[in-house]
Amino acid sequence: MRRIIPVNTVEHKILAEFERLNTCFILKKEEHGRGAWGKCLGDITSGLFSHYIKEAVKGKYNVSGKNSFIEGFPYEFDLLVLRKGAKPYKFTSIYKPQDVVCCMELKSSAGPFNDDEKLKKYAEEYKNRLELLREANGKIKMIYLSMKVTRGREDFFQRTKKYFGPEIKCFKVCEGALAKLKEVLHV
Repeated sequence: MRRIIPVNTVEHKILAEFERLNTCFILKKEEHGRGAWGKCLGDITSGLFSHYIKEAVKGKYNVSGKNSFIEGFPYEFDLLVLRKGAKPYKFTSIYKPQDVVCCMELKSSAGPFNDDEKLKKYAEEYKNRLELLREANGKIKMIYLSMKVTRGREDFFQRTKKYFGPEIKCFKVCEGALAKLKEVLHV
């Protein structure tokens, strides 16, 4: 069953802007041929989420720029929610572990894998990352946030939630993700 999002919600604005930008930039691949369109789509997704997450946590937390790092860890994060006043090291997008409240993995659609074994391995990798991060800061949370789930992929999103387990929260914009994000972050 497809859920209809009320027009006046933040989630509707996010999805409408996503579709507009997708139409302006990504759909031009028909004109310009193949290439790294996934990177462009990822940039659109990260930019939109960054804008709306900053609005959602305004006043309580800071939000990093796109593609940030945590000191002592080789992993790139799409976005980090940071304690108020946190700053990266000069000339970098690297933050101290104690400044990080939440690491975010952002997806344009449900996720990268159709294969169940690959999905399990992907989820395990993220759970292992979270475990390592919690050695440096036991309060760090991790959230997997999906812009939308395309038709026929709902079961994939449900399996993603299952494999990420309770450790990593999985949300999608079309189901009130920002309200759930605020709940997880106590905003």
